[in-house]
Amino acid sequence: MKGFPKILNTRTDYENCHTLTLAGKFSKTLMINQWKTLLNGAKHWIFKAVVDSGYVAGDNEKVMVDVNPLTGESKYTCFEYVDNYNAEIYQLAYSTSTVNQKIAELEAL
Repeated sequence: MKGFPKILNTRTDYENCHTLTLAGKFSKTLMINQWKTLLNGAKHWIFKAVVDSGYVAGDNEKVMVDVNPLTGESKYTCFEYVDNYNAEIYQLAYSTSTVNQKIAELEAL
């Protein structure tokens, strides 16, 4: 292998690159970015409910307002931030805590 791969497809790819980064062969910034990309896909926003204007969003919620340009009427929609079990991180059989440990290892260099 010459240089850092453009695409990491498998768990073995991630583990090999992580090991080589720990050995000083690759830039730790590049590998940390790869781990963070996996983490970023671990959760996503999903529709929860249509709510009224007085609704107070919880910790993992957000309320979006959609204004009809013709009538001026507002529609409030609540979305919830939940685990995305179809995300690459889970397809590669990683947990968020494992990926955070890998990032911490690299940051300690």
